Amino acid sequence: MKEIHKRISSQWDLPIREEKLLQTIRVSKEALAEGQRETTMEMWEFLYQQSRFIRKRWWLLQGILLAALWWLLEQAVSEAQLRQCMGVAAPLFVILAMPELWRDRNADAMDIACTTYYTLRQVYSARLSLFSGVDLLLLSLFLSAGAWGGSFTLWEGMIQFVLPFSVSSCICLKCLYSARGTSEAFSVALCLTFGGMWTMVVSNETLYRRITLPVWVAMLSLSFAYLGYSVARGQDNIKEMMEVKPLWN
Repeated sequence: MKEIHKRISSQWDLPIREEKLLQTIRVSKEALAEGQRETTMEMWEFLYQQSRFIRKRWWLLQGILLAALWWLLEQAVSEAQLRQCMGVAAPLFVILAMPELWRDRNADAMDIACTTYYTLRQVYSARLSLFSGVDLLLLSLFLSAGAWGGSFTLWEGMIQFVLPFSVSSCICLKCLYSARGTSEAFSVALCLTFGGMWTMVVSNETLYRRITLPVWVAMLSLSFAYLGYSVARGQDNIKEMMEVKPLWN
């Protein structure tokens, strides 16, 4: 403040009263805050704005993957093949969303993102909401088509695809929000490793048959609960976990 006082006094050769200067700064801040409140976008408008920055080819590729999986399931001659196809496709479905979620981090743009009017939490909330909405729509269409066509029952789709999808999403989010700076490649490797392990389990008929219905229900419920926890935890601590020093927000 003293430095500002000296600069203004030396430039204009006028006596500056510090209390008046502080009052002017305070009024300016209030005016800026009032203007920002008046121009704040509605939630749906903000989501639409953020959707324009997402490259739609990833959603297209996710749709193509599900269409190809549905075709393969139509050709499957055994339940084991059905489970293997779903076990491989579920992590790949999640991996196709990673480039957009990791884009700012891969470009080292997190510090720049922190200088924007909207916070990192709001931006990532919008991205996750958009991907969740589109993925939910795609999965609903896929499960409905499979159940209607007789390729698998709705329950089989939930266990064989939605469960590994949910676990892969947890892995992706834990890596994304990690303060250790894990890379996208590391997250992809973990998802593929889990997919391989999952495929080995469901391909083993003896082991697979020993898993009872209550166990499947418990695993599915736990995966959903932990996925919700991962999102909430990451959003609450996003600035610290991204290891950035926000300038304004």
